[in-house]
Amino acid sequence: MPGRRPKGPPGDPDRPEDDPATWPLPPVGRVGRGEDAADAAVYLASDRAAFVNGSVLVLDGGMRAGYNTAAPRA
Repeated sequence: MPGRRPKGPPGDPDRPEDDPATWPLPPVGRVGRGEDAADAAVYLASDRAAFVNGSVLVLDGGMRAGYNTAAPRA
């Protein structure tokens, strides 16, 4: 899954901040999926991206844009 990853072992009670259920959702309203990265790779490999070069394609659901106004999930 693209995006944020826990730093400790899964289910570590000493690190509740690592529980993905408590993380705020990105502005697109869902967490990233592996298919999101795969779709970007397919696009970049296609003829539709023939004019794309020297760019960084950020796959973060809008988090980097600074519009993370979503409240943490309850």
